[in-house]
Parts: sequence; C-alpha cells; structure tokens
Amino acid sequence: MLISRTSLSQTVDAINAAHFDGHALTTTERTQVAQWIAARQGLSGSYGGTFAGFPSERSRGIVLFTGERIASASARHILGEEASRALRLLRVRDRDVMRALEAADDGLMRCLARAAADPRKRNPGLYCCGKCSVGLWRNLLPAG
Repeated sequence: MLISRTSLSQTVDAINAAHFDGHALTTTERTQVAQWIAARQGLSGSYGGTFAGFPSERSRGIVLFTGERIASASARHILGEEASRALRLLRVRDRDVMRALEAADDGLMRCLARAAADPRKRNPGLYCCGKCSVGLWRNLLPAG
C-alpha cells in the first residue's frame, strides 16, 4: 500500500521506491495517493505552504529515502520538497492536485527569493544548508 495514514514521509518513500524499482502504478493508485498528498498542502506545520508532515514527523524528524535522519526545519522543508517531487512523478492531472502543487511551488519560490535576497548569502546554489539545498534541487529537476 502506498499511503501510510500516519506518515507523509513513508508515503513519499513508497512512491520513490515504486519509481526507483520501475513498478508501474495504476491510474487509481496514482490518483488516490496524489489526492491524499494534495490534501496536506498548507496544513499547520508545512514549510512555506508546501505539504505538512504529521505531528510525530515534526517532533521526531524523518528518515529520507537515502537513509539519512533529519529533524526540525530541515525535515519540514525537505518533506515539502519531496512531496512536491512525488506529485510530479505521479503525473496526475486532477484539478485539486494541480492546485495544491502550484500553491506549494509558489510558497517555495517565495522562500527561495527571500533566501536569495539575504545579503549574507554569497553562493547562489546554496539554499540554507546542504541538505535543504539538495531537497530544493531534486524538486526543481525534471521528474522522470
């Protein structure tokens, strides 16, 4: 089952695993999981209006698909980026899903513009830290 009813990160990991393993998801599976993720857009605890993890994920952190454990703002940020990327991988053209992804993208672009305007930042490829930068660039790369 793709959807973990208590974990956005485990749901995103299930999508990443299916994609990585070349497992074709049915249209119904893709639509159901995309709608489930989209419903988490902008909820309390989301980073920049992206997709919110559950309270336990915010308090204990998450484990990325690569096995790294992250917590705090990094976990919220990267989970929002990875959820956006997962929606792109699913390629669902549902109106609510597309609206949620666009809202998340708008929020992330506002965060990126704010970070770019910070006079302390000298490296245009660095978002806030290495982990968050990788999350950002993975999301911005075309999903395929």
